[in-house]
Amino acid sequence: MVKKLDILEKYINNEAGASYRNYDPAGMAALAGLGGNPHIGLKCVHIAGTNGKGSVAYMLNAIFSASGLRCGLYVSPHLLEINERIGISGSLISDRELVDYARRMDRLISGSGLAPTFFDILTAIALTFFRDNGCDISVIETGLGGRRDSTSLVVPECSVITEISLDHAHILGDTVEKIAAEKAGIIKEGVPVVTAASALPALEVIRREAAEKNAPFYAVDEHITITDVVKTDAGRVFTLAMPGGVMIRDIFIPLHGEHQVRNAAAAAAAGLIAGGGFRSVTPQTIRAALSSVIVPGRMEILSREPLIMFDPAHNAGAIDSLIRTIHEEYPGSSPVFIISLMADKDYEAIIDRFRSNGIRLFYFNLDDSRARCVSDGGPPFAGVSGSPQEISAALMREEPGGSPIVFCGTFRIYAAARECAEILSRRTGRSAPDSPRMTKNENP
Repeated sequence: MVKKLDILEKYINNEAGASYRNYDPAGMAALAGLGGNPHIGLKCVHIAGTNGKGSVAYMLNAIFSASGLRCGLYVSPHLLEINERIGISGSLISDRELVDYARRMDRLISGSGLAPTFFDILTAIALTFFRDNGCDISVIETGLGGRRDSTSLVVPECSVITEISLDHAHILGDTVEKIAAEKAGIIKEGVPVVTAASALPALEVIRREAAEKNAPFYAVDEHITITDVVKTDAGRVFTLAMPGGVMIRDIFIPLHGEHQVRNAAAAAAAGLIAGGGFRSVTPQTIRAALSSVIVPGRMEILSREPLIMFDPAHNAGAIDSLIRTIHEEYPGSSPVFIISLMADKDYEAIIDRFRSNGIRLFYFNLDDSRARCVSDGGPPFAGVSGSPQEISAALMREEPGGSPIVFCGTFRIYAAARECAEILSRRTGRSAPDSPRMTKNENP
């Protein structure tokens, strides 16, 4: 079999560089036209935001799947395999299907004069896959921004905009307001929008965009209220009151961090709105779905002894939330963080979050064309490493006891974090826990 997606390596891959080329929705629209416009008539929820959009996507997928609907899920980036980005009802697209769709897209593009990006093509594959497999509804996460994103051609049943903070400033803008305007670009004429944004400047930008598009507007804390929040060892319990007098009591989510309660509130509201045409989407199915939702790679425990975790937090706002959550969940502990950052991130602002909290921090130099490499192992770093074996040896010397060891900064450090967890858990005689994943359908 052709090595997975080798055939698409000749196309522009903006995920491999710090600058974006052909970042233009017109090109994506032309590409979709070649493939018969798979987005037309596709029922979906469209999600944008700086932080939390992946969590909301997995929550909505759980809600629709628990309601008996055939639900497509398109997310990015992936943790280990690109198949993770495209799935239906708990099954990932198989290697064979992925290669077949890639070949089909490559044939369509040949001689067309179009110059699509890798993400354009992957988006087209996902939309076509969902159409061909008769999805009742799909959950579509933007890759970057919103207004110019490859996914922006969909006309959803509901748009969702999660928390907004500074990220990708060189592409989306250097203020929260500018970034919010790009994210709010997913709002379509007359299509309801739900937002979990809490920063007032961002919220007002989204509100204005919704008004200009005659889009019904629902904001967490304003139209969707969260009450009776109780923290438990396993997650959070809370109550939601939503427009139309809908009340969902005693919702449990097995996820850590207050931010996940806001994400769940947005997902529940969007689920009811987008699922309005499906009688099976009810407060009861929402409660059941959220009680067992799995969001891969978010505060994911890779080893229990020692306690090793991974979270993809990669901007100042997300790092703030991660540090706060670790201190809430493990009070009195002295966590050790291992971070790796892409070159386009606000390095000083992110590192200052750790410095100001007095956190012991290691830097991991990834072998990646987009990564920032650090040569100085002095303050604020306890050490700099370039391999899982080196960082594992350094962590062994740390002897953090029961305090968590947290890998963060980018999805791309996930594989190294897993390898470290394997090395260190073997030292204690324990095996690393299985990570929650959807399975690939290798018998399509």
